[in-house]
Amino acid sequence: MIQEALTASGLEPNRLVLEITESVALVDAVETKSVTERLGHHGVTVALDDFGVGYSSLSHLALFHPMIIKIDGSFVNPPQASIYDDTLLEAIAALGQKLEMTVLAEEIETQGQLERLRHLGCEVGQGYLFSPAIPAGQVSAMLDREPRKWAQRLALSTHAPEGPPEEPTR
Repeated sequence: MIQEALTASGLEPNRLVLEITESVALVDAVETKSVTERLGHHGVTVALDDFGVGYSSLSHLALFHPMIIKIDGSFVNPPQASIYDDTLLEAIAALGQKLEMTVLAEEIETQGQLERLRHLGCEVGQGYLFSPAIPAGQVSAMLDREPRKWAQRLALSTHAPEGPPEEPTR
């Protein structure tokens, strides 16, 4: 089905990222591993969503070999600052880097969070700092409407922070 969709759309397989949560992957772990391996051979990227919450067994990283791990927003933007959340955020980012996975952080809302995550090696992020969620059909119109604003946001998000990141509130 995915191959048919790629062929019909003309999208290159390396441009497609499929996100799966561990809970869905574990419904049939053997089949999930087989499917993710086949997708990988075709060039499709698989991301393990909401990593750090739920099951989050490290053995799942070894079993499914995702190319991307998405750090759950509860570590990026916790309801209450905690040294434990901050330490786990650092550990998850380091683990992803050691396993040569792309580390994506969810729920980035402030420039300080972005700078901290970039310092930790998170390569990709999503959140209200960049844009609220919008329907796919509206993306092109949004980018056409405000090209200068988006150019400024991209420059802001890709500018390497100088010096150490600001310390999180504990």
